[in-house]
Amino acid sequence: MNSLRLVLILVLGAVMAPAATVSLSSGFGDTLLDTNGVELDSTFSFELGTFGNSFIPTGSNTGLWEANWKPFAIAFAPGANGWNPDFDFFNADAEFQPLTPGNTSGTSDAGLSGDIFTTGEQLFLWVYDSKILAPTVEWALVTHATWLLPNP
Repeated sequence: MNSLRLVLILVLGAVMAPAATVSLSSGFGDTLLDTNGVELDSTFSFELGTFGNSFIPTGSNTGLWEANWKPFAIAFAPGANGWNPDFDFFNADAEFQPLTPGNTSGTSDAGLSGDIFTTGEQLFLWVYDSKILAPTVEWALVTHATWLLPNP
C-alpha cells in the first residue's frame, strides 16, 4: 500500500447548539505529495469519516476498508470549498446532527450516506486517488487519538 506525506490540520469544535461542526482542512499552500514526490492532482479526494467502533483498519485488511467506511465529510476537486490542487489546499465542514435533542447518536449534514455516528467514534482522514485497490493507487489513512466525534 502506498502512502502520502501530508500536513493536516483537523479542527473539532463543539458548539453550544444542537449540533457540532467538524472541520477538515490543510494549511493554505501546504506541499501535498504522493509517494513519488509529485504534487497531488485533482484525482485525489480527502474524506473524513469513521469505521464505527467494531472495525479496526490495518494494512492487512485494506480490502475491507470501503465496506466498513462511514463518510462524514469530503473535499474533492474542483472547488473553493473542497480540494484545490492549484493551491494545495483542501477543506470541508459538516455538522454532527443528533437524532433527537440530547442524543449522542446522529448523522452528518453533508448527506454522504445514511450512516449513524456516535459521539466518541474515532475519526480518520482517508486520502486516495481511487478506492479501487490496484498497484498504482495511492492511499493514506491518517488519525490521531484526539480525533473523536464531538458531543453535539
